[in-house]
Amino acid sequence: MRRAIVIAVLVVLISHYADAAGRNVVASYVAPALTSDTPVIGLAAYQGDISTLRRCITAGLGVESAGKQQRTPLLLASAGGHIDAVKILLKAGANINGRDRGGVTALHWATHRGETKIALLLLKNHAAVNVQDQFGEAPLIWAAMAGDKTVVEALLRLGANRNLKNVDGWTAERLAKRNKHADVVALLENAP
Repeated sequence: MRRAIVIAVLVVLISHYADAAGRNVVASYVAPALTSDTPVIGLAAYQGDISTLRRCITAGLGVESAGKQQRTPLLLASAGGHIDAVKILLKAGANINGRDRGGVTALHWATHRGETKIALLLLKNHAAVNVQDQFGEAPLIWAAMAGDKTVVEALLRLGANRNLKNVDGWTAERLAKRNKHADVVALLENAP
């Protein structure tokens, strides 16, 4: 129950605080993506340093390089909100469905951080839609909690299972209701 309360508070912060560019100013503090052993290619991806990212790839640094948390550059680019870095990594052959130690994918990070454009790009490139992390959270659950109607629609269109439950037994619809995202609730209620 405590986990559900913490998630609720985080979702409120994530869904209601944005800067002038529409990027969430709180989300970057919710779940730290970087660790002390993050490889330079991962750091470049997370920071959106395209020049360094390209140099790393040209120098032969693996696009699947990761630290102890197994966060690859693609996961970090998604978490950092850098769509150009995501595009470069996908073109370089990054595993779109790679998972970190917690079972989180790039699509999880994008939906968790409110990065709608990145989420849609990953979906266009065939990211798995029903993958669950160690807490049973699927990208649809995160998008529903955040009230991201565009991503919820895309996920449902691509076969996301609206009945998946997290470890607390909550579905995307129930979490959207709790967070008062009526438009998302309507989509989920009417989904096959």
